[in-house]
Amino acid sequence: MCIFLLFKTSSAEQDINECNIRGTCSQDCETVVGSYKCICKTGYTLDPDDFRCKANGDEPYLLFTNRHDIREIRLDSQEPRVVMSGLQDVIALDYDYSAKLLFLSDVELETISVTNLTSDLEGHRGSSFIPLVERTHTVDGIAYDWIHHNLYWTDTVTNTIEVINYNYKYRRALFSEDLDEPRAIVLDPRTGHGWMYWTDWGTNGRIEKAGMDGTNRMDIVNTGIHWPNGLTIDYASNLLFWVDSKLNTIESCDFNGENRYVVLNSYAYLKQPFSITVFEDLVYWSDWDTNSIYKANKFTGQNARSVASGVFAPMDVHIFHELRQPVDVNHCTNDVIRGTCSHLCLPAPQLNDNSPKYSCLCPDEYILGTNGRTCLSLGEDECTAGSHNCHAHATCTTLPGSFTCACNTGYEGDGKTSCIADLVDTYTSDTDKDTFDADLANVDSSCSTGCIAGILITIFIILGATGGGCFLYRRKKNSHRGYRRKLGMDGLDFGMGGVECSRMHLDSVNSKTEFLVEDY
Repeated sequence: MCIFLLFKTSSAEQDINECNIRGTCSQDCETVVGSYKCICKTGYTLDPDDFRCKANGDEPYLLFTNRHDIREIRLDSQEPRVVMSGLQDVIALDYDYSAKLLFLSDVELETISVTNLTSDLEGHRGSSFIPLVERTHTVDGIAYDWIHHNLYWTDTVTNTIEVINYNYKYRRALFSEDLDEPRAIVLDPRTGHGWMYWTDWGTNGRIEKAGMDGTNRMDIVNTGIHWPNGLTIDYASNLLFWVDSKLNTIESCDFNGENRYVVLNSYAYLKQPFSITVFEDLVYWSDWDTNSIYKANKFTGQNARSVASGVFAPMDVHIFHELRQPVDVNHCTNDVIRGTCSHLCLPAPQLNDNSPKYSCLCPDEYILGTNGRTCLSLGEDECTAGSHNCHAHATCTTLPGSFTCACNTGYEGDGKTSCIADLVDTYTSDTDKDTFDADLANVDSSCSTGCIAGILITIFIILGATGGGCFLYRRKKNSHRGYRRKLGMDGLDFGMGGVECSRMHLDSVNSKTEFLVEDY
């Protein structure tokens, strides 16, 4: 963070708050007595010449498609260069800056593909691409979540908004109702946000937002708007910018649709705008009618001018720079308490401090299990899939939409966290018996041979008085976490055949030992 202090002189009668004037500072403005301070966010440096926030890092450049090519323009030279050529009909773009990946939708091939922007041995970039999503139709907008590695897109034929996990190709439709002509889509996966925004230029033009997990959908702009095409997020100022191709305007608002402001209203520069992006103090947009790409001041709309002209059918535009994808925490891989999702992990909208950081969702052909993390195939259940959390000595039973755990015969407990052996001579399987015998072998070293001998002598006296037959002892640890051991040999019988046997327990709780005898 850098701060520049600008002093001014004025009388109290003439004093105004410059921080209330749009564009006084590039990013943050703080009022002080008789002056104000311009503050730049992390990753930016205040230029001492014009007091504007300039991005640190690599040189930014503008990426755009004109249907058959993907090109780039260095912002200093404004000379376009071809990145990929020979494409069919590419409409939408987005990228992963850290991985140097470029995503593109082709409405002719009906696919979303990915290519690597890193130069090969011959110095070529984007020389080949592979399909990532197939069976699409007209994908006019795509947006990549660079933190959680999910790709979102709109389809104006199916009128859907869908998502796919880039690494494992799990795909799901998030919205398939109440969409007319969904177009541009942008994401805010940063910590404290978790929202996506999109435009719909159908009969009732509007801008909507929803959690990136498909929850909490709502309109944020639905008046004074007609054909909203392009949409972008300014992460430095937390503002949305969009172009309206019917009103010939560029507008901005906050994330709730409030504080709307018309940046530029110009038929000359906005005859048929399609896409828009933002970087530092400028907005950039493409225009079909003039076959041009323009830029202007994002606060005032001033100094509008062409960046590239004579570009056939310019479509999607993006500024390629690291600050367009701020580094943040991937909560999907950082949750050691809940664990990870089996298929799709999507950021959840942050409504308050207690909101979950993410939601686990399933592909369209799966359903989410009751543990809230594991996806099951249709017709499958937790018991058969092995995704239940029953104890090793418990049986899982499927219920409608759920399951239950019950300890096996010979064990006591809740079936999930504990199943403690009950009658030692009763086993439900050889595995249970082997496990129990192994437990018996681990005699607590705190009881010596003499200790055990004393216990046996005492037991013999009691058995002689009662005519008992077989015996057991149980030692409890704490309140509900114990084990039982059988002393002696199986089938010990000190009474007459057929005589009702007594069961005897030696309980040790808090180092206090006592004998309990009960019939069984």
